[in-house]
Amino acid sequence: NFWKGKSAVLPGPVLIIDAAGALPQKKLRHAEAEVDEILQLFPSGVKLGGSEATIFEIIEATQASGILHFAGHGEADLDDPLRSSLILSEEERLSVDDILAADFSNLSLASLSACQTAFHGKSLPDEFSNVAVAFLAAGASAALGTLWNVSDVSASLFSRRLFHEVLGGAPVPTAARSAQLWLRDSTDSQ
Repeated sequence: NFWKGKSAVLPGPVLIIDAAGALPQKKLRHAEAEVDEILQLFPSGVKLGGSEATIFEIIEATQASGILHFAGHGEADLDDPLRSSLILSEEERLSVDDILAADFSNLSLASLSACQTAFHGKSLPDEFSNVAVAFLAAGASAALGTLWNVSDVSASLFSRRLFHEVLGGAPVPTAARSAQLWLRDSTDSQ
């Protein structure tokens, strides 16, 4: 009910965080293709990756963005949900605590193509405290996250389909559901 009156107005300027290589030993090959395709869909989009993708730079860049898309690794901290995070590098993470301290009211959508971004911890069983909800609490109109670990290829295909649906005029919930059904019903050859 907290966000019931909010609606996402899309598209808008897109900020894409390319963190596919943030953990060199766990590089996400399909996330790179995801980032490239979304940039083609939004030619005026801004991409931050590598050493440019710092907490400060991301928060700063969202002030001129309507959509944030993160492609990389996420990590839920079951014991301390405020430490659940998006992994920017081996040394840096954008945590729930960092997100809650920022203003993301410019965002119509925070799309989080990463594992465990909507998974809440066990210390607050009656509350939703995770990365996706943190973006909502910090002002974003909509946020998409994952409740479990997802394969690189599935996350990439879902995100690409989601943005095709959004650009076709579908509201975020409809676009997300359509992308889910498309992915579920697709065969390997498709």
